[in-house]
Amino acid sequence: MRNQKLKRPFKFTLNFLLLQGCVIVFVALVTCALAVGQFLDVIAQHLWFSVVVISVWVAAVSAGLFVLIFNLRPVKNILASESNAYRTVLEEFTRSLSLITDFDGLLDNQIRKIGILTDSERLCILVASESGEDYTLRTSRGFTKTDVDGITLQHRGDLVRWLHTNETHLIPSENRGLVANLLPAERDLLNRLNITGILPLVTLNRLVGIVFISKENALTPDQIETVRWFTPQVALAIANAILYEQQRIRMSSLYRAERLAITGQLAAGAAHEIRNPLASIRSTIQYLRSRLTGDSESADMMGMLVNEADRIETIVKGMLSFARPEEPKLEVTNLAEVATQVVSLVEPTAHKAKVKIETHFPHQTAEILADKNQLGQVFLNVLLNAVQAMPDGGLLSIRVVARGSAGMDGWQVEVSDTGSGIPDEQLESIFDPFFTTKKKGTGLGLSISHSIIRSHGGRIDVESAVGKGTRVIVRFS
Repeated sequence: MRNQKLKRPFKFTLNFLLLQGCVIVFVALVTCALAVGQFLDVIAQHLWFSVVVISVWVAAVSAGLFVLIFNLRPVKNILASESNAYRTVLEEFTRSLSLITDFDGLLDNQIRKIGILTDSERLCILVASESGEDYTLRTSRGFTKTDVDGITLQHRGDLVRWLHTNETHLIPSENRGLVANLLPAERDLLNRLNITGILPLVTLNRLVGIVFISKENALTPDQIETVRWFTPQVALAIANAILYEQQRIRMSSLYRAERLAITGQLAAGAAHEIRNPLASIRSTIQYLRSRLTGDSESADMMGMLVNEADRIETIVKGMLSFARPEEPKLEVTNLAEVATQVVSLVEPTAHKAKVKIETHFPHQTAEILADKNQLGQVFLNVLLNAVQAMPDGGLLSIRVVARGSAGMDGWQVEVSDTGSGIPDEQLESIFDPFFTTKKKGTGLGLSISHSIIRSHGGRIDVESAVGKGTRVIVRFS
C-alpha cells in the first residue's frame, strides 16, 4: 500500500518533466526559426559568429535533454520496482490459493492480498454455512471485534440474492437505488461498516462467500478489474477448503464409529459378566442387612454397600445402552418441539448457574422420522453439559437449521455455549466411553448420545475453542 501511495507523486513528476522537455525543445525551435528569418543577412555577414551561437544553443539543448533523461532514470527505476512488487503480490496471491489444508489460514492470507490489491485496510469475508441458510463472518482485517461481532446475512436476503444472480461486484455509492431497496438490516450493516465495495465469491453457480471492503476513497476501475480476475479462483479455493474440511470430519466420524463399535462389543461382554454376579452380591447384602437388627453401624455399612451396588448397576445399564441401544421407535417428530421440551427441563438449572438460554427455530416445521424419547435424552445430555461448562454464567444457544433449501437435505440442531471450551487433545476422546472431565460422572453420556444419533442415520460433531466455547452439531439426513 505504501508503494501505491507513492505512485501518484512519481507519475506527476514524470509527466511534469516530459512536458517541460517538450516545451523547451518547442521554444528553442521556434526561436531558431524566427532568428533565421529576421536576421538572415546578419547571419550571412557574420557566418563564423553565427556558427558559434548555434553551437552554444545546441550544447544548451543537449545539456537540458541530458538533465531531463538523468531525472527520468530514478523515476523509471522506482516505477519498475513498484511494478515488480505488485507482480510479486499477484504471484503470492495465486500460489496461496493451493493452501486448502488450513481453511482459516487460507482466508487470512486472501484477505490480506485483497487488501493490498485494493489499497484497503478494512475488509471482512463472510462464508456460507454448510446448510446454506446464512453467511457468517469467518475473518476480518482492520475492523474491531465490536464492529463485526455477530455479522450474518440470510440467503433469502435481497443483498445475497442480488450477488448470487448478477455474480458481479457492487459499489453502494454508485447503486443508491439498489441499496435503498435492501432489507433494513442489510442497509444498516453497509452504513455501520461504511462499506464501499462488495465482491461476490462465486464458483460453479454457487455463492460461497462475500467480501466487504471499507476504505476512505472509492475503488478505482483498475482495482476492481484486478480483483475480479482473482475472485473466481478465491471462490474455488474456499469451496475446495470446505469440501476438504467436510471430508476430514467424515473420515474422523468413520474412524470414531469403528473405534466405538469395537469398544461397544467389549463393553457388552463386560456388562453381561458383571451384571449376573452383581445381582447375587446385592441380594446377599440385603439379606445380611435384614439380619443385623441390633447393630446399627453394621446395618449402615450394609446400606452403603447396597448404594454402591446400585451405582455399579447404573453404570452397567449405561454400558449396555451404549453397546446395544434400543431400536428407535420412529415416528414423525418435530425437532423444535422436542428441543422446547428439553429447554423447559434445563431452565431451572440454567437459571441457578446464571446461564441465559436463547432459541432460534425456523418458520417452517422441522420434521423428521425419529424416536422422541431418545432424541430428548440426547438433547438433555448436550444441554446439561453446556450449562455445566459455564459455572460463572454465560449464553446457551439452541438453533434448528434447515440443510439445503427448506430442509430438503435434512435438518440439524446446533447447541452453542460460551463456556471454557475443550482442549484439542481431549476433543477426539469426548465420545469414548468413561471419558469425562467432571468430578461426578460416568463418562457415558456422549457415548450413548453418539450411538442414538447413529441409529437414526445421523451424525453428531463437536467444535470447540478453549476460552471461547463449544458448539455441538447434530445432523439428520
